[in-house]
Amino acid sequence: MRIGLSDIIYSSASFKIKTLKFFDLTLGGLLAHLACARKKNPFEDQKIRNILIIRPGGIGDAVFLLPFLKALKEERPSLEIDILCEKRNREVFTLEPKLVRDVFVYDSLRSFFSLMKNKYDLVVDTEQWHYLSALTSVFLRPGYNVGFNTRPLREKLFNRPVEFSVDAYELENFKRLFAVFSKKAESLRDIDGTLQVSGQVTGWARGQIPAGCVCLQLGASIEPRTLTVQQAETIIRFFLNKGLPVVLLGAAATKQAGRALQEKIKSGQLKNLIGQTTLSQSVAILKESKLFVGQDSGLLHLACAIGVPTVAIFGPGNKTKWAPRGDRHKVISLDVACSPCTFFGYTVVSCKGTFHCMRGIDFERFYPLFEESLGENK
Repeated sequence: MRIGLSDIIYSSASFKIKTLKFFDLTLGGLLAHLACARKKNPFEDQKIRNILIIRPGGIGDAVFLLPFLKALKEERPSLEIDILCEKRNREVFTLEPKLVRDVFVYDSLRSFFSLMKNKYDLVVDTEQWHYLSALTSVFLRPGYNVGFNTRPLREKLFNRPVEFSVDAYELENFKRLFAVFSKKAESLRDIDGTLQVSGQVTGWARGQIPAGCVCLQLGASIEPRTLTVQQAETIIRFFLNKGLPVVLLGAAATKQAGRALQEKIKSGQLKNLIGQTTLSQSVAILKESKLFVGQDSGLLHLACAIGVPTVAIFGPGNKTKWAPRGDRHKVISLDVACSPCTFFGYTVVSCKGTFHCMRGIDFERFYPLFEESLGENK
């Protein structure tokens, strides 16, 4: 699989993200070509005292890293772990205190250059396609670096390149990466229950939402994954008719849709918190809910991580790679021929904006699945 300039231009992403990907393709590709290949020497874990883990991407990408961070701390309590990530997923790594030492962000020059002063025994690049993260792992001059071998120029930049599978569950790819230096990583099976919520923020959440509520997310990070107002109304009315309050969560971009739903439904059992909560507050609300319903997104994976049952809606996303595992989680997908159209963080739709993989879902057909989910999660 190859991703080129046209994929960047036509992908569903912000201008900032497209710009970063353009520089990765051009400047990053040139620097990777010029860089010397790292020696493929054996790994000596007895020398590891501090590590840097690079985790670009969104909130969901960060959540899948949490069980591995915990496994490392359990195996080596004195190990110092730093994270290099994006501003948008930074808060995930601060939800639990003492899990990591420092969190740096590469989309802040001040933070990034302060990182470059550090010396690490090991750098783990969890990015799967781009060059700049792999180059960072080289420029830091660690004793050893590990990363995925998805491209020839990336492979040469690591002491230990690791196989990556596009069609594998994301946790399985991470297991291969961390198994290089962690025995406990090999036993990890899922992200369920890997995140703990502080009592203080949980108490706040109980004062904000009705007991036994269902949380619904209207939209994810990109437009192709967003529900229409009519679809959301169908879902909301199902749960309200069951006597279950509904709480709307999500990014500020869906505020208008949230207000439209309040006007249409006019129920005191529908609470709109879209764009009104921090990440830690959203996590606490999810923890106090009976069920989460939403798209392939950071909130979905956070719900799984804190042990909340979910109904996951998949359209352009790769459900083989990202869908929740376990009997408590249900998946809705039309399995259209052109889905998934998201690979390595690039969503390039071929449907000319119809988004039929999402817009074509008639949620009334899935009422039995909602019934089943409620029955199993009592």
